[in-house]
Amino acid sequence: MSKEDETGYSIFQMLKEAVINICKVYPNIILNEVNFNERYVPKHWLNGSKKLSDRHKQDIISFMLKDGEGFSKFYKNKKIKPVLEYVLNNNEDILMLINTIPFYSGIDGKKKTGSIFDGEILKKLGYYFLLCSFTLYISAFDRDLRVDTVEDEVFLDEAEDGEELDIIRGEQEILEKDTLSLLNLYLLKLGEQKKLLNVNAETINKNVLKTKTKEKEQIVKRLGDLTIEEREIEDIMKNSSLGDWSLGRTKAIFEYDNEQYDKEREKLEHDALLELKSGGLDDVSEFTGEIFNISSVLDQMENDDVDRRIAQEINNLDGLAEDDDYGDRDGDYMGDYF
Repeated sequence: MSKEDETGYSIFQMLKEAVINICKVYPNIILNEVNFNERYVPKHWLNGSKKLSDRHKQDIISFMLKDGEGFSKFYKNKKIKPVLEYVLNNNEDILMLINTIPFYSGIDGKKKTGSIFDGEILKKLGYYFLLCSFTLYISAFDRDLRVDTVEDEVFLDEAEDGEELDIIRGEQEILEKDTLSLLNLYLLKLGEQKKLLNVNAETINKNVLKTKTKEKEQIVKRLGDLTIEEREIEDIMKNSSLGDWSLGRTKAIFEYDNEQYDKEREKLEHDALLELKSGGLDDVSEFTGEIFNISSVLDQMENDDVDRRIAQEINNLDGLAEDDDYGDRDGDYMGDYF
């Protein structure tokens, strides 16, 4: 399989998932008012020798909460409900076609052969189906979709013809505005997913090289801050593979270890917070932070640090005068002021 076919197929899979979400998953989430705060990690993930740590569990839950951001504001929206129902009732053709499209990669060899459904065609078809899924929402505008409540019916019966027409136009404008806001939310979520997946081999190699260089600099700085005696002890521990130098001899180097995950996660947040205080995150920390979703954690840690410094300033007594700092007029008794 050529790189072009492999890339095209990967893009098609991403677009296929987006189309399914837009035409089926997201409408059901909104109509059923799914509560993402009740997300949970399967119990068997938390038991046994390979159980996840509590920190890892919270990370997984935070990813699920992030996926559900933005939907709750449409839960009680009665205007957009008929649009979502229309999409669910008319999405069969799009979903059927996108699920039945085959993929045949070209054959590389002495005589290169192509295919009708290669990666390039699949990529363009996926983009076309994505546009069709958005068009499905917009086509609902011409279907005279309205939510008629009892109050609306009474009000329309009492209104005159001209007023009734203005009311219907106003409802149509609200319907279109809310639907476009929902489509904008879909695009934002699609953009976040694409940002994580749109990484080529060159970018990965550069980030790996930067990470190695950054790790070496941290080790050099840590050893440079040690005294001569502490450095000698550190050399003995390194030669004996003890302490922080023992990772290479543990199973954590090739299989999951919950304690090692917590250590690396804590170090990641600590380094990112130091960089944030010193002027901003570098490319590696920013990319890693997006993967591990530590932006909210950094914001919370920064706010906690600000609160801590404010509390220290409030409770700081260094600025108060000592007894007799101002001579006889120190307020010991009222006679000082007369």
